[in-house]
Amino acid sequence: MLSFKVSVGTSSVTLEKEKMARLGLREGDTLYLTEEADGNFRLSRTPSDHERQMALAKKSWAMTVRYCERLRSELRLALD
Repeated sequence: MLSFKVSVGTSSVTLEKEKMARLGLREGDTLYLTEEADGNFRLSRTPSDHERQMALAKKSWAMTVRYCERLRSELRLALD
């Protein structure tokens, strides 16, 4: 069993060096905490499918906003 400390108000986790080496982790690596359907939590080195999909959706939305702003600017220039 792996145990770790989490401090309230921070986003850091402290692990023993031996555990980090066993897990292949280095200082500064990102870990993902995901709630499973059964209510349990999972700590993993890779993002869940949901997190990947949300990151892609945010990126797509940002691209759409930039495109709309550019189109609006070009239409204004054409109408002037």
